[in-house]
Amino acid sequence: PETYYALLLMDGDRMGEWLSGGGATARPYRDTFHPAIETELDRRFDSQPAVAAYLDTPRAISPARHLAISGALGAFANLIGRHVIEEIHNGRLLYAGGDDLMAMLPTGELLAAMHALRHAYSGTAGNDGDQAANGYFRLHGQLHLCMGPSASASMGAVIVHHQTPLTTALAELRRAEQRAKTEGRRNALSLSILKRSGGAIRHTARWTPPIAGICEISTLNAFSDALVKGQGVSRRAAYNVANWLADLPEPSALGGQSGITDYLESVLTYQFTRQGIGETAHAHRLARLATVDPLGTPLTTASEIRERLLGLTGVAEFLARETRRPT
Repeated sequence: PETYYALLLMDGDRMGEWLSGGGATARPYRDTFHPAIETELDRRFDSQPAVAAYLDTPRAISPARHLAISGALGAFANLIGRHVIEEIHNGRLLYAGGDDLMAMLPTGELLAAMHALRHAYSGTAGNDGDQAANGYFRLHGQLHLCMGPSASASMGAVIVHHQTPLTTALAELRRAEQRAKTEGRRNALSLSILKRSGGAIRHTARWTPPIAGICEISTLNAFSDALVKGQGVSRRAAYNVANWLADLPEPSALGGQSGITDYLESVLTYQFTRQGIGETAHAHRLARLATVDPLGTPLTTASEIRERLLGLTGVAEFLARETRRPT
């Protein structure tokens, strides 16, 4: 069978602002107090504008902040990142330096590893055995400070055939990371799949759901699992979707956003049922994700919607192939 492997590149977002205390990372002095103290301050000095102005002033940067950031990035680079990549997901850490990380992974574990890394970086709960929570990561009985829930990271990944020149793979990997920061506006991931036949799939998604209640990463994983584990399920569902998308009507011809979403869900349900996928939730989620961009803004043309849906189904189908799955 053909052998593919995955490369992952991660970069923490707005690190310059974190170190300078400016921009989106700035926090007022009131946020440094315990909530009970903050409430009491507001009660006692509600008639004194000078106190209120002080409490709302961005907190000045301090050596303690730099030490905390340095400790969090050191723990992530030296301990947490290696644990997630090599001990949980059977990959190999190629480089780790603070908020930067590069790794090689089995293709079937790529999405899960990216998801775990994202939560480990911020210290938020995810699918990593509840090791990360409340801004900390528990490893071998010790708590390690993380960057915190306000921090985010962007990731690029590429899946390539093992005979693909490394320079080609690395160039595509860097482009994927840039797409995560530009198309996804940071706190995002972008995946490129370079097929041996010469075709390519490129898809960008944000870690935060673009539609309330519909996580894009979970949707991809669930649909990929359905293509593998369902009794009598055929992976031709993804190919059939690609075929009929060539004749996708413009949203305006179907009454706008709601009309195109209902149309997609209806056709996807029909196609999936024919291929043995009886769970209608897949069609429901994919139809809604396909009609918005990574930021949740409605797409207005058939070509944009076609590209989004082909990315979603193409990634899930590729990862569902038997030779890509973890054993």
